[in-house]
Amino acid sequence: MSRTQTAIRGLTLGAIVVACAAGCSLISPSAAPNGLQRQISQGAKVDAEGRSAKASTASRVRAKPSTAERTAAEVPGKDITAVGDSVMLAVSLPLQQAFPGIHIDAVVSRFMSAGLSEVQQLAASGGLRPVVIVGLGTNGGVTAQQVHQLMAIVGSKRKVVLVNTFVPLPYEQDTNSVLAAAARTYPNVVLANWNQTISHRTSLLWPDGIHPQPSGAKVYAAMIKTAVAVICHEHGATC
Repeated sequence: MSRTQTAIRGLTLGAIVVACAAGCSLISPSAAPNGLQRQISQGAKVDAEGRSAKASTASRVRAKPSTAERTAAEVPGKDITAVGDSVMLAVSLPLQQAFPGIHIDAVVSRFMSAGLSEVQQLAASGGLRPVVIVGLGTNGGVTAQQVHQLMAIVGSKRKVVLVNTFVPLPYEQDTNSVLAAAARTYPNVVLANWNQTISHRTSLLWPDGIHPQPSGAKVYAAMIKTAVAVICHEHGATC
């Protein structure tokens, strides 16, 4: 059985593919595996708690380290904003553990267009941090124009991690090509290649073939941590 056939079979348990004007949307119904439901609910709770926290170790004012110290140190979560869909919700807990104080804004069935609106609102309110992680594309294709819009909002001074997608639907390849091109085009962008990372470890996904199980979520978070280190250090820049 092909990957697409296997995943679509799994979608009857975890998601429904619905045709729409903007592409296809993956909707998590009540029939989703209980473990995935709990994982996403936990992610939403963790994200909400993180956003509402007013005083934490990560948000306290600290003396700015030297460039050498900064390069060697891990990037703190208080410098990172992450915007995504249900895949990011499923990995929220290990992301919070990897980057304490990170601001995660992830929503089930979110399209890139809605993500752009959220990034715009954060930027307008002064809430967009120096490092921006965008994990969208599960629910519909991402276009070069949308990436251009994102970069116009984010600006050239922020560092951006674009996470590509692993979804057995027609727009996967085009979306990942657009994101890879963006990483080659913009000096302040790096690609977190989730597609490559998980393609040979699909046992770490839920039966829908899309959302990572807790063990897969740890792999996703480790991938993000590496990507953030690359964009902030190996590119000769501090965040």
